[in-house]
Amino acid sequence: REIATLTGVTFALDVALKLELHVPRPDKPAVAERFAALTNAEAFAEIRAKALTAVKAEVTAQVATAAKYNLKVLAFESGNGIWPPYPARSNLALQAKLTSLQRDPEMKTLYTEYLNDWFNAGGHLLMHFIDVARSSETSGWYGSLEYVAQTRAEAPKYDGLMSFIENNRNRIVP
Repeated sequence: REIATLTGVTFALDVALKLELHVPRPDKPAVAERFAALTNAEAFAEIRAKALTAVKAEVTAQVATAAKYNLKVLAFESGNGIWPPYPARSNLALQAKLTSLQRDPEMKTLYTEYLNDWFNAGGHLLMHFIDVARSSETSGWYGSLEYVAQTRAEAPKYDGLMSFIENNRNRIVP
């Protein structure tokens, strides 16, 4: 028996929530500008501290709840998707920062940490949301690849997913 969860999506939501990119308030442009001004290293540190740790705790709690009913936890539509709602989404500096983060080799490390946290917490099947999608204001930053012919070396999210699968076959395949 299994239960599907949106914990995978929660990673994406948590990033927006914890980084305050979603908050509808007068200083929203300032929040978006602050995040856009961070170096990629600073942005990844903030994502780890504010979002990844929260998602790990949530997965642990969901697994504990599911275990009471002898259920396995599955993640549906997982991935980072760092995509703030409007009006921050139309901020060009923020768009450039989000695109840069998606293409930064550190994204592979972030994905590996996320996947390790998921499985170490007792999560089972995890389905990544969107295989191929162009990164943009209108479609978000969800795809593991930005275009079908993108090489693995150019796609850190895809590389992270594939490396994790290759290195954890015994752990993730029932």
